Amino acid sequence: MNADVNNFQPRIGFAYQLIPQKFVLRAGYGIYYPIARFSPFGDSSSIVVNPPYNVAVTTSSDGVTPASLLKNGIPADQLALQNAQQVSLASTQRNPALGYAQQWNMNLQYQLASNWMLQVGYFGTRGTHLVNLVDANYVQSLGPGNINQRRRFKSILVPLTVPGAAGPGSGVLISPLGQVLRQEYTGNSIFHSLQAKMEHRFSQGFTLMGSWIWSRGIGDTRGGNGAGQAPGSGYQNPANLRAERGLLDTQLSQRFVLSEIWDLPFGRGRQIGSHLNPVLNTILGGWSLGSILTLTAGRPFTVTVSGDPANSGQVDRPDFVGDPNAVPGGWSVAEFFNTAAFRANKPFTYGNLGRNTLLGPAYENVDCSLEKQFTLFTARDQPWNLQFRWELFNTFNHPNFGFPGNTLGTPTFGQLTNADPGRKMQVGLKLIF
Repeated sequence: MNADVNNFQPRIGFAYQLIPQKFVLRAGYGIYYPIARFSPFGDSSSIVVNPPYNVAVTTSSDGVTPASLLKNGIPADQLALQNAQQVSLASTQRNPALGYAQQWNMNLQYQLASNWMLQVGYFGTRGTHLVNLVDANYVQSLGPGNINQRRRFKSILVPLTVPGAAGPGSGVLISPLGQVLRQEYTGNSIFHSLQAKMEHRFSQGFTLMGSWIWSRGIGDTRGGNGAGQAPGSGYQNPANLRAERGLLDTQLSQRFVLSEIWDLPFGRGRQIGSHLNPVLNTILGGWSLGSILTLTAGRPFTVTVSGDPANSGQVDRPDFVGDPNAVPGGWSVAEFFNTAAFRANKPFTYGNLGRNTLLGPAYENVDCSLEKQFTLFTARDQPWNLQFRWELFNTFNHPNFGFPGNTLGTPTFGQLTNADPGRKMQVGLKLIF
């Protein structure tokens, strides 16, 4: 791949004090390029999997007579390129326009009272020429018959220059071809958000921070990691990525997080019981309570169709024929969305449903901790402290469900069949010196 050495990355920002000690206006803008090109999709999508370096040949027998015996060695033509069929290739742009992101923000910070700060602002980013993984060997028309016979590229001439395998300059024609997973810097995204934060800096044994974000992210890209991909978010028609534009896989329309740490006011050096005797202070004094509340809206996902009615070799999406939110009697574990709102696409046609058009279950979680620290002894004027922690994750054992079944034509379509782990507790001791 050719180098890209003309990337200009300007940054500008300012801060202006509107009201002394009370009101500050901040804003900034910048352009950011990645440090280097990278392969976010792993080796399985890079050119090391291409023939003649990697070839898979499938053999079969009648179930009685073996196709070959190991004692006779591997047959001479077992891995011959001439026997390879439906080969899937990997491809990458050799001279792409390198992806970059523009980021901008403007926010107001206001001091409500001593150690209290409120911030409200707008934050946005735009991604251009983002790396995408698409099937570049898509079918040129929908219809019956062998998919590979209707692809853009039906064969490839593979040069073999390895001594002993073939003479220099010779080649083997492989046909038909399957998909060609191609890394293209053609993706685009846009993100807008309203963000607010309330913070109480640590004082008098107490700190608190709450943040809320209301956002929307749209693009024609998809996650490169399994954990970051929205179910069913593959491309239905790689020839028309404009029609694949939708909510980003990572979209969360709203997110609220509230965290706090409170030194309970009991014990020596605190508001109540500052003169407790050592025994009672060991039991009642020095405790701290912490918690984190997290509330988020559901992540997007896409309904797909079982099989391949379009006969395209890609993801099939259904036709949209109703209101997915109109679940009779309200949503339940057995039916999270209105399954009657979708109909399988007709044979050899694309469905009219867009990418990432439904939202999964919301997320609600509270984590708590109870902590106590006390001094064991002092050596050379340095204290040796023992810290005890009792931590609870998902304190109220709230069920946070995973995505519902999203494949039309399967038994679990529309059903919630999995959830995050329930409540977990752990205790720990830490020696600090």
